[in-house]
Amino acid sequence: MNAELIISLPQQQNPLQRRLYAALTALAWVAWIHLWLPLVTLVAWGVGLDQIYRFIVIDDAAHGLDDLVFLVRAGTGCAVVFLLWTSYNRWRFRGVERRGPVADATPQAIAAYFGADAVVSDRLRRVRRAVLHIDAEGRPVRAVIAPPSRLPAVPAVPGDDEHGYDLRPPVSEHPEDLTPVEGAAR
Repeated sequence: MNAELIISLPQQQNPLQRRLYAALTALAWVAWIHLWLPLVTLVAWGVGLDQIYRFIVIDDAAHGLDDLVFLVRAGTGCAVVFLLWTSYNRWRFRGVERRGPVADATPQAIAAYFGADAVVSDRLRRVRRAVLHIDAEGRPVRAVIAPPSRLPAVPAVPGDDEHGYDLRPPVSEHPEDLTPVEGAAR
């Protein structure tokens, strides 16, 4: 199945549709788990887990109520600790945004980082589709884009049928021979 064909925009649904979708999803999960129960039961029986009920519940029935009370108290204690912790964090971080804005990178800095000149950088930012060829270190070495209408197209490889720009430095003929650009931020 192609993931691009699935449209998931729950923010554009009304609350009734979101609740109905959530209920149907929960029902589907319950049905899916119900289908696996016979296999889970068979595996549990095969490893002897059916004996647990006999040893814990039937043979030790006198302590059943005490065990239940202990479990309720332990669960209540865990819930209280969790609620206190969340309340403390809510009080501590109320109104505080710890994430700061990230400074925008300039087009010149991006071009310098990737070793491209200003013409290629500008063209790559304006096109809708480009194919980037990446070297072993994850840096682009060649960009294949549609030929520009106002800028001269320079084929990356002589005789290349695609219109592309070579992002490698002029002294390099192979991607593995790339040298970093002076002043490039890494």
